[in-house]
Amino acid sequence: MPYCLNPICQKPNNPDGKEFCANCGSRLDKVWRGDLLTSIPEYPLLDLLLRQLTEALNFGQWQEGDRLTNKIILELTNKSQISKLTTDDLNQIPCEIWIAIDQVWMQASNNRFGWSAQQQIWQSLGGRLIYEQNTYWEFANIYEKFGDRIGWRKPRWLNLSISPKVWRKYENLTFAITAPKGHLPSLLFWEGFNLVDTVFYRLEVCADRRSC
Repeated sequence: MPYCLNPICQKPNNPDGKEFCANCGSRLDKVWRGDLLTSIPEYPLLDLLLRQLTEALNFGQWQEGDRLTNKIILELTNKSQISKLTTDDLNQIPCEIWIAIDQVWMQASNNRFGWSAQQQIWQSLGGRLIYEQNTYWEFANIYEKFGDRIGWRKPRWLNLSISPKVWRKYENLTFAITAPKGHLPSLLFWEGFNLVDTVFYRLEVCADRRSC
């Protein structure tokens, strides 16, 4: 029986032979049918965690949703810390997972949170999706502007515009819908700074594949 892994699907069980989910319309291709669970034997609870993520975000539990998002990425890549993730690690995660996580964030927050929201802001600041080693200075400059725009950096003194900016600590991020647009999820925050162009480029590639 094909099983829809779209985390927002309320009736994931489908009759044999179906190409699309009867409830949500997601394509029941190799990944969505449930082969993903058997193709990653060391991580059989992926479906459960995706549903926990959906529930947390739909109830406005933004910090729990953020924790689950990072946990899913780390478990899928068999890494213990965000700082240890590499481009190769992220590229091995199926597009359907990137899109599913991003959609849950975007839908639960009315398009305020999610990698798509962050990508739009990044590109509006002149950020690119691919950087080389010799353009790191440009990346660093955009990343600081990005941190300012989405609230990851703040003025050191009394919110004065002339004050130098400092990075917030994770526990001081705003886990509320009132946070600046793009404030969450935090995968790209601080230790994840080197993942920005990789995640945004991967999201672009996955979106293009989905539209084909």
